[in-house]
Amino acid sequence: MIIGPGHEPRLLFIEVPEDKQVKNRVHLDLEPTDRARDDEIDRVISIGASPLYDLRKEDVSGWLAWRIQRENEFRILRSRTEREHD
Repeated sequence: MIIGPGHEPRLLFIEVPEDKQVKNRVHLDLEPTDRARDDEIDRVISIGASPLYDLRKEDVSGWLAWRIQRENEFRILRSRTEREHD
């Protein structure tokens, strides 16, 4: 884990037991700090990201996975503020 200012986790690397199935084995889970998840989703669409699969749930948990340039994947999670208000 790479720790950021204020000792908050910024990058977490988790080893998985499965063998590599596709080209990229690393993806980022992004947690907005200054806006809600769905506002961040609108922002990344505006800069060219393409939705890959949507795992958002009716209870507002979950995430939306994305592909951007050369098939690199990332996910946008709910912000800490959104999770604390559940």
